[in-house]
Amino acid sequence: MAKKLTIPDNPTLQDVCDGYIESIQNDGRTHGTAASYTNDLKVAAKFLGAQSLVSQLTVERVQEFFDSPGVTTKRNGSPKNAISIAKTRRILRLALVWATEAKWIKAAPLPKTTDVAPLAEIEPVVAAVDSIPQLTGFDHAELMVDPATKVSEKSKRGKKTKAVETAD
Repeated sequence: MAKKLTIPDNPTLQDVCDGYIESIQNDGRTHGTAASYTNDLKVAAKFLGAQSLVSQLTVERVQEFFDSPGVTTKRNGSPKNAISIAKTRRILRLALVWATEAKWIKAAPLPKTTDVAPLAEIEPVVAAVDSIPQLTGFDHAELMVDPATKVSEKSKRGKKTKAVETAD
């Protein structure tokens, strides 16, 4: 059974980040997912201030973060791809919504829209992702195996090798 998190009197952004990560781990998310989310939340905490009171965060300030170079560009200055930008934004949104649902704050200070690219650029990506078969509770769609193929291990001269065969 997952342990209940104690609500701080005046939660900071760091409190919300830590609480959200703990809650997803309690819900059974993998260590890798938690680590990835933690990295995205560190970017938010650095920009917005880890010790900032979440109750004092504004929609405008969160939008500034969403549009900041830390979210939209790589370390070398080149632009990040739309999926990476959307993920970083989504993780902060998830943490703030979690804080609202957990009654740590009254309302999540989230901008109305967070478009990262023109719809024409996103539609092919969405179509490709939607075409991937989904498993319940499996949050790494990029690792899914096409159902038209099957993976089998075959022994060849004492060594195990993986072979992909087309299903009939």
